[in-house]
Amino acid sequence: MKQISFKKLVSAHADVQRELRKVGLSGSKLDAVEVFHCNWPQLTMPLALGFFIHRDFGIGKMIGYRQGHIYIPRWVFSSGHCALRDIIRHEYAHALVYHYRDAVMTAAFPRTFKKSSHGNSDGFITPYAAKCPEEDFAETFMVFVRRVGKPLPPRRNEEIRRKYQFVGEVIDHVSRSELVRK
Repeated sequence: MKQISFKKLVSAHADVQRELRKVGLSGSKLDAVEVFHCNWPQLTMPLALGFFIHRDFGIGKMIGYRQGHIYIPRWVFSSGHCALRDIIRHEYAHALVYHYRDAVMTAAFPRTFKKSSHGNSDGFITPYAAKCPEEDFAETFMVFVRRVGKPLPPRRNEEIRRKYQFVGEVIDHVSRSELVRK
């Protein structure tokens, strides 16, 4: 079990917010998403290094989890290593889907983000991305934001490039739609 300090969380969150601004997501609904430091991992996913609350639910609501926000546990049970900034970037992808579902869940989404066949991780930006299409999107978004939208190195396969381009197009669409609103 390892501990994530509040100071590290605040620093990592500030860095990710700067990256989100650089890719064009400032002024979006993501600005209202808060990142909370909670005592323990989510009950249904005890190994999760972070989580996004999509809807209010029984015990989570009683504990104080609020819909539409990111939670990073103070104590994590996972033995794997993942950078705190990557966890926050990944959870912001779920927030993007929550706030801009129509921009993300287009007819192109299921063609672009397919289920892994028999645990095959070819065509996925990280091994975790092979879990399901929604996590594939979140992991691709995480890398896009980490690279601040810069193109992928040439060694990446075409399927990964297509997913990366989809994420860029979603961000452009959200950015343009927020400009129109203002």
